[in-house]
Amino acid sequence: MSELTRGANTAIDGGRLALSVSGVRPGSVDPMAFRFDDSHRVRADDDFVFFNRPMSREDAVRLDSPGRITVDLNRIRPAIGKLTVAVALDDAAGRAHRFGLKWPPCSR
Repeated sequence: MSELTRGANTAIDGGRLALSVSGVRPGSVDPMAFRFDDSHRVRADDDFVFFNRPMSREDAVRLDSPGRITVDLNRIRPAIGKLTVAVALDDAAGRAHRFGLKWPPCSR
């Protein structure tokens, strides 16, 4: 597993992966994903995955639990040029958290 710190980025080159946040109390973390086209724009509401829209239309990006997003890069439509995952933390959660990337393998 790779660990990312606040504001870090990483490149991935295919397959399935899971992104999770650890070290926070349940309910204090809210992961979300944005799918961008090649012009760096979110095309529509369908390109935003969050608690109220827990999966993308083609089920390539899925909010599995309050602290975990899974992504199947092989199912993302060709019109998507970039996927960005962000995490909102409750102020009470503090800074003692980790953002983990498991790639590959990934189980649903």
